[in-house]
Amino acid sequence: MAMEVSWEGEGMTNVCLRDEMLTPVLHCWKNASEGTIAVDYANTTDVMYQLIEEASQGVLAEAEVKVINRDLRSSRKRRRHVWSIL
Repeated sequence: MAMEVSWEGEGMTNVCLRDEMLTPVLHCWKNASEGTIAVDYANTTDVMYQLIEEASQGVLAEAEVKVINRDLRSSRKRRRHVWSIL
């Protein structure tokens, strides 16, 4: 799944985007008041993204992305023609 993450702030700051479950940050912006990044996600579990202040590591904002799993096999019903001869 590909998605675009955007943020906007009131003043210039150094911020980073991270996945709550991963140690390394995904991207950092230096002396910025807004930012955008394309993020690819290829897992089947929900993920929490956090925008953190670089120096203090404090969380400025967070957003949860819920993954909806759908088993295609269960949504397809096997159909038998009424006129079939076995």
